Amino acid sequence: MNRQLFAWDRLKSKISRGSDWLESLQILGVLSAALILFCTNLGEVPLLGAILAALSTLLLYWVGRELFPRRDPALFSALIYLTCWPILCAGRGAGSAGAMLCCLLLAMLFALRSRRDLRWSLGAGLAMSALGCVGAIQGVLLGAIALLFLAWDTPRLLRSWFFWLGGLLGVAPAIAWYGVRGVYWHEPWTVLMGLEGARSDVFSGLWLLALCLYALPWLPIFTGGLQLAQENWNWSWAKLVWLWSGCYLFCLFLFAHWLTLSILPIYPPLALAGGAVLAEVYAAPRDRPYPRFWALSFMATAILATGACLYWSFQDFALGIFFAAIALTLGVTALSIERQDSQFIISIFWGLYVSLLLFVNSPHWLWIFEIIPMKSLFLS
Repeated sequence: MNRQLFAWDRLKSKISRGSDWLESLQILGVLSAALILFCTNLGEVPLLGAILAALSTLLLYWVGRELFPRRDPALFSALIYLTCWPILCAGRGAGSAGAMLCCLLLAMLFALRSRRDLRWSLGAGLAMSALGCVGAIQGVLLGAIALLFLAWDTPRLLRSWFFWLGGLLGVAPAIAWYGVRGVYWHEPWTVLMGLEGARSDVFSGLWLLALCLYALPWLPIFTGGLQLAQENWNWSWAKLVWLWSGCYLFCLFLFAHWLTLSILPIYPPLALAGGAVLAEVYAAPRDRPYPRFWALSFMATAILATGACLYWSFQDFALGIFFAAIALTLGVTALSIERQDSQFIISIFWGLYVSLLLFVNSPHWLWIFEIIPMKSLFLS
């Protein structure tokens, strides 16, 4: 009996070591891919706005590991986030977007870990402080979203004085910082909270167009992920996805005309939803039908990319190659979905990553900022 018991212990230890090794390999792979994509061919753009954006990809992976019982959804979520067009452009821009995303995801990660260990509430508060110093409104909104999630998912946590003590100690630096700016430097509270310099009513309507346009080609996956979250209300990841995306969209709808809000914080929960649905599809039986809407959407986007390829090929070869790679990737993805082949997930990740790598290595990677004023939409 003892010999069998010890053999079982050795087997569990071997499985644990193998799992840890695979986890470390995935973390190293995600971080390396993010650093290459965000830091290649930066030119005069500061390296720190780019490194922090790359680190935010790894933080989203860890957030997924806290939420999902399996590793695949976390990995897929991180890869969706990495190949999301606005995250790449904003992270490589000379602004505070990378720092904002990094602090935002770090605060959410610590808030999730505080469900298991109350000492993480101090880290969550400190990350909220850092986020508040980058953008006061984003810090307030994320703090409210995190508290709503914990009240729904782990209500016992809010009855703990240790949790509140750690959180309040953590946010104390941000409160002190804004207090000094308001009392001693006499800065108006409207400026401190981002209530001045906001977009006009006409311009603020562009955020909805930008949200849909720059969510391509992942938009059908995002909608499928949100539907899956709606069907799984009892899971923590579904609660967080709907609270985070729903509350932030609500604020954008009602307050974007007088608050300087970036739409970047909406993409992490959408990436988590997309990672969840892709993991479900990847593990599903082969005879389970895929949503017809996915194939049609990817094919339509591939046709648009083909048109852009034909247009730019006569003007700029580098942009023509970029759009050709996008068209090929999405076309293969659509055909794979039609054939019920789960390998479309691998195809779209590799294809988009290589396409974006081609784009950032071209002399035109800042071209996107000339199309629409992205700095006002994403980097505010």
